[in-house]
Amino acid sequence: DLKRTFCFHIGGRLIRFVPDTARVTGFTWAGQVAASRAGVDLQAGKTLSSDHISKIAGVLADALLSFIAGQPDDLARKLAIGNMAVSRERADLVTFSGGVGGLFYQGRSGEKLLRFGDFGPFLADALRLRMEKEEIAAAKPGETILATVIGAGIHTVGISGSTIYLSHPSDLPVRDIPVVSLGDT
Repeated sequence: DLKRTFCFHIGGRLIRFVPDTARVTGFTWAGQVAASRAGVDLQAGKTLSSDHISKIAGVLADALLSFIAGQPDDLARKLAIGNMAVSRERADLVTFSGGVGGLFYQGRSGEKLLRFGDFGPFLADALRLRMEKEEIAAAKPGETILATVIGAGIHTVGISGSTIYLSHPSDLPVRDIPVVSLGDT
């Protein structure tokens, strides 16, 4: 039985890099908090070591797993979105969605860890390794989607052109378009 769902400011796009490099192009407040907890000086333009990126991913994974274990640490509480209704029970089974979720279910991320211009592969690997060590079960849902609401909603969406066709490219970029509800359809 489903007992609870939750959402955190935890994801691969908290820190962004020049693709295939470790040079930081930007980060969110949550990325800054995690880097600080990991003892990493995070600055735009700075190149991070693989060890530093792994430490940041580990801090985030540990925060998330503290919640899953029923004992959220202070970072988990800080990164929670909305009112965190905490159960002191350890979760029996966990599922993930979004880009990091997709990477989590694929297995080890391999050599090109920064291929997406973020640290999602590092985070997926940190989650997988820690969950295996703590013997926390994960199941792959029928649909993992490629971007969560947080991932898609708090960042500018970049369209690659590799999966879509746009008949009038001059229509882009489109910015600051209000969302209008059309009612029940």
